[in-house]
Amino acid sequence: MFLTRFLFELVLIANVENLAGEPALIETLWRLQSVAMIFNGLALALALVGLARAARLSGLIPAWQELLSLGAARAFFIVAISSVASLEGSPIGLLGLAAFVSWLVWLGLTSLWLLRSGDETATS
Repeated sequence: MFLTRFLFELVLIANVENLAGEPALIETLWRLQSVAMIFNGLALALALVGLARAARLSGLIPAWQELLSLGAARAFFIVAISSVASLEGSPIGLLGLAAFVSWLVWLGLTSLWLLRSGDETATS
């Protein structure tokens, strides 16, 4: 999904001279880039829900950590749904930053849990 998001930007950068006389095409590419960003947020939210649920059911993470991930996934979903308002200047877009930071914290904590559980099984 990240590659799709950057693909439109790369087309714009690589063909800046050729696209200079085509404002409608430039506008279309920017809109497609925005749509790719929305789908990127939705995909990240779905992946976060699935990974957190699977990790919790397998006993790799505690319940509070699953709640953190579900909160981040909800925030990603809200930001993706309200992306038009965000593009028009609404501060709801800042929720995306909080969701992203929460996702990084969840990723780091889950990695620590996995490393620690790997050490326990190696010594057993």
